[in-house]
Amino acid sequence: MEAGAHGPFALKCVAACHARRVAFLEYSLTPEHQYPCQMVQAVAALRYLLENEGLSPENIILGGDSAGGHLVLSLLTHLACPSPYASPVYLQGRQFKAVVGVSPWSKLSWPQAHALRPAPYDFMTKERVEEILHMFNHPSDEVWGLLGEQQELLAVWKKAPPGSRTARSFSRKWLLTIGDAEILYDSCLEFGQGLLDLEVVRIDGRKALDLVQELDYVLAVAPGEAHVQAALDCATGVQNGRMLTSILAFLAAC
Repeated sequence: MEAGAHGPFALKCVAACHARRVAFLEYSLTPEHQYPCQMVQAVAALRYLLENEGLSPENIILGGDSAGGHLVLSLLTHLACPSPYASPVYLQGRQFKAVVGVSPWSKLSWPQAHALRPAPYDFMTKERVEEILHMFNHPSDEVWGLLGEQQELLAVWKKAPPGSRTARSFSRKWLLTIGDAEILYDSCLEFGQGLLDLEVVRIDGRKALDLVQELDYVLAVAPGEAHVQAALDCATGVQNGRMLTSILAFLAAC
């Protein structure tokens, strides 16, 4: 976590949803600690909150940005179909209060990385994406890392009670945010629409923010904004960025 960006960002999110407590997972980093180390740590963290802290899923909002967003999605995939790396976690039909993914590193394979379109206004370059994917060094046909084909992921998530086509059985509310100027835009859009079946809302004014608050399953697109723009705005003191305001509006309605 970058203190100058994610600290203020997290505090804004906490205030928006009136959370009483916030927990950060300080997961190990690649390449020193290879996948699936991070997912095993995420599973252990969730188990600790449920079993040791006695929290109910209905009172938990899961969130992450970029690689952290990927980790949240990997964790949910494990809940749907337990991986061989960690013991199962059973929610007994209960749902999380909300899931928030900010520019999540979602379904992205090597062929997709090579085919990324240029994003001149994003600090995340194609070369950097390929470097990160190389460090991830994860089997390309394994669904828990979200690198499998779309139909494979759908087949796994269908196992989540009550057998929903989408991820809606995991959480009462979902928000994925992406900037249309970020290099991972197409990947996130495909994941949010094709797998999660989220409703796309273009954040271009007050009516769009009202819609984000009204809907339960939202893919918020921030025009002209880059990868994890919300955290960048918090680091630079920008108060009214589109991605940031959509996240805060969504959390206020949770």
